[in-house]
Amino acid sequence: MGRTVTFEPQAFQEFCAWQSVIFDQMASLTVTMAIQFVDLYGTSGSQPVSYKSQEAWSYGLQGKHRLIYQLTDQEIRVLSCRHRRK
Repeated sequence: MGRTVTFEPQAFQEFCAWQSVIFDQMASLTVTMAIQFVDLYGTSGSQPVSYKSQEAWSYGLQGKHRLIYQLTDQEIRVLSCRHRRK
């Protein structure tokens, strides 16, 4: 589909933290693949969540980490990509 991907500032810092972990290079690839999956399949495989009083979707990454995002026809807005929701 080719949606634009945007990151909230905190989410971008989390994404960069994934990339800075030398021994876990697959982590940033996992985030990137999840974003591509969302672009192709929308909310399939995701769960609706409330994130900081916003309606959003949650997609499992690895272990305790989740991709929290909002989706429109034109944009995937990444709100967070670390830790489980509380």
